[in-house]
Order: sequence, then C-alpha cells, then structure tokens
Amino acid sequence: MPNKMPGALQLEKSLIDSSKSTMLLKILTKKDKALRQKAEPITKIDPKILQLAQDMSETTKANLGLGLAGPQVNHSKRIIVVQDDVLINPEIIASSKEEEVREEGCLSLPGLYGLVRRAKSVKVKATRLSPQNHFRPSKTTLIFSGLPARIVQHEIDHLNGILFTDRVEEITSLKRKPLPPKIVFFGTPEFAAFVLEGLIQAGWSISLVVTEPRKPVGRKHLLLPLPVEVVAQKNQLLVYQPEKVTQLENSLLNLKPDLFIVAAYGQIIPKRLFTLPTHQTICVHPSLLPRYRGPSPIQSAILDGQKKSGTTIFLLDEKLDHGPILAQAELSLDERETSQSLSQKLAKLSRNLLLKTLPLWLQGELKPKPQNHRQATYTRLIQKEDGYLPLETLNSLDSKTIGQIERKIRAFCPWPKVWTKVKGERVLIHQAHLESGKLVLEIVQPAGKKPMPYQGYLKGHPPLIQAEQSEKMTFSRNKK
Repeated sequence: MPNKMPGALQLEKSLIDSSKSTMLLKILTKKDKALRQKAEPITKIDPKILQLAQDMSETTKANLGLGLAGPQVNHSKRIIVVQDDVLINPEIIASSKEEEVREEGCLSLPGLYGLVRRAKSVKVKATRLSPQNHFRPSKTTLIFSGLPARIVQHEIDHLNGILFTDRVEEITSLKRKPLPPKIVFFGTPEFAAFVLEGLIQAGWSISLVVTEPRKPVGRKHLLLPLPVEVVAQKNQLLVYQPEKVTQLENSLLNLKPDLFIVAAYGQIIPKRLFTLPTHQTICVHPSLLPRYRGPSPIQSAILDGQKKSGTTIFLLDEKLDHGPILAQAELSLDERETSQSLSQKLAKLSRNLLLKTLPLWLQGELKPKPQNHRQATYTRLIQKEDGYLPLETLNSLDSKTIGQIERKIRAFCPWPKVWTKVKGERVLIHQAHLESGKLVLEIVQPAGKKPMPYQGYLKGHPPLIQAEQSEKMTFSRNKK
C-alpha cells in the first residue's frame, strides 16, 4: 500500500451514517463574522463530512439556491455545493480569458443583487460527492462553463472570505428584489398529489415536500412510493418522510419558511410548527366547512346522500379543521358518484381555488372569515372492517337500508370496498346500482381473482342475494 503523506486527503470507505437523519442547516447572513474567515482544507472524508455534504445539498435545494459554501452554514471547511454536486477542497487550476458580467445574488445576502465580472469557464480540481452516487467520494477535474462556472467561482470566493458584493462592477449596480416565498407542502394521497402538481405547473417554487413514510402494501408488503412522493421526485423536489412531523422542527426553524400548505397530510401538526411561517399555514379540505370536519369528508358526503360538496381553503389552528376560512367553492354530485370520482373532481376544484387564493393571501388582500362552529359536523377515520357487509344483511334489505348500502358501495370505492364472506372466503363488491327498488350487483371480486361481472360470477358461485335464486327458479319453471 502506498504511504499516506502528512496532510494528504484520506478517503474513508464508510458512507453517511444511515441512523442520522438529514437536517436543513441555518444559513448565516452578512452580519456573521464567520463569512469573512478563510475556510480550512478537509484532510479526511469521514461520516461527519459526508453528512455535512448531504445536509448542505438539501439545504441548498430547500432555500431555492444554486450553490452553497461551508462557511455559509457555520462550517469553516473547504466544501461547496454546485447545483447537484458537492465539491471538497475545490481549486481553480485554469480560467478562460473570456469574461462576462452577469447579475448575482447570495443566500447569505437575501434579496440583494449586483453585476459581477467573472471568467466564462474554469477548470476545477476537487473531490466530488454526487447525490446520484450516494455521496461516494471521487477525485476529479471538472470543466465548468456559463452559469455553473459562475456558481463555482462564487462559492470558492466564500471559502476565502469573499462576498460577491466585494466584486461588483459598480456599487450602483446593487439593488434589492423580492424573493420567491419559501413554501413547504404537506400531503400524502392522490388528492394532495394533484394539488401539488397544480402548484408546480403554475410556477410556484416549493422548498420542501413533507409526506407520510412508506408503509407495507398488499400481500407482499411492498414499500411502494406514495402519490405525493412520486410527484415531488418527478419534479426533483426535496422530500422528507418523518415518522413524526416534530422530527423536522430544527430543519423548519432553519429554513425560515414563508408559508405551509397542508392537503390531506395524515399527521397533526403542532402549534409550535404551524405558527413558524410568516404567512401562517393554509389548509385545503375537501368539504364545505364547517360540515364534514375530519379525515373522511368525501366518503361521508356520499354516505349521507348529499347533492353537493365542495372545498375549503382555511387557516390552520389547534382544533380539527376549525380555523377561519379564506375561500370556498362547491360542486354538484352525480347520482353514481364514487369516492374516487368525487376525490378527482374535488382535487381539481381545490387546485384551482388554491391558485386563485394564494397570491391574494400573500399580498394581504384576504380577510379570514370565522366558521360557524354551531353548524359543524365531524367524520371519523374509515377502517378496512367498516366495509364488511354480512350476507344476512345483504339479504334483508328494506326500502331504507337498500339506499344506504348502495351509497356505501360507492363511498367505499376504491377503498376499503364493501365486502362479504361466502363459505369463509371474502368477496368484494366493486359496483352496484338501484333498479326498481332492488340492489343490482354489477362488478364483484372473489378472493384471489380479478374483478368480474356479477353475471360471470354466478356461473360458478351461488348468488350473493338469495332472492335472485328464487327469481331464477321461477323463470326456469315458466320456460318449461
């Protein structure tokens, strides 16, 4: 093995300690003296440095930045973030003669911009840590051109205690601009994913997406990505999935968010967190509050036979769906509305209403209106067992209960489905309708098989509704 020279960079094989969660770091501002100190070289890449690299990478993304340097997060180490890469001990070994003057800003000087002259391209020697390669170190020489070249020069300046304001062409070029709001989005299911997608498509910058952790699904207990997680990753957004949202407290404090948006998240956000943003916390709830507060407003509206539903944008407070209302919109329900179809309609309605409401709220043009708490109704969390319908009940429906069961089949589609048991085997009822005062089954699914038309099911199974057997026998006798 070759000898290790004194002071030479040592690369350790161990990567980031998986037991330690990533944290968003506090970014120092111009007043902090640490920004004027020259950073020290890194002589050994150990788990602490690797963790710092990941923390810095995610802090850059959450703050909508393009680059970041160790001194900016109070670590006087020669480490920088340049877009999607982390560079350790970066050194410019060649610069192009061609230069250009462009406007620059800095996360440590928020809102301040000025014209700076820099080389158009540079060659940099460094140890590279790429998120795509799990931050595994590799020594390399890189050539940067255009915007990446400007970023790497800007960040290396930070390592030497230099701010971009020291390099502005003319002091008169310095000016202030409003910053985009730092928005944190909380949500989990398809409904929330559609709302998030709408925000992104409309051009809103999302600093951080918080969703529930993955949970085992199906017989194979697969940990499949959740709908909001899929949308966030597709759009290269930073995603956190804490077991408890309070685990993000330090990260959220350091981020200094402007606004939280919550849409069917699944966890209770405590007051000390939802009061952090300067523009408070906005919630999207798929009902016309104060009616149907709680976890199952869509299913409950169908179960109750409502003719209309809607969505509400309101401010979060300590009580369940209790805060003052910013905006509402309503829609009519079809006679055969399912939870799936209504959720899709309400997601679209919620997205459009949120996009209209957000700019008005951020500009201070909306006055929250208290809910009429006397009219409040509440929903409960639906469990898988709620879908169970004994065969005895299915065969003893009267004029009142038959409508309730038909609505339940629609309300519990796609989950948890209404189901019964035949000889100990579960049979799911996917679809049914009322006809001449009777419940007509359309699509069912025996255990271990795919959904099938009910008439196909009857070819190999006894009827689920025994009255059908009597009708078949009568029909057979008449035919003879």
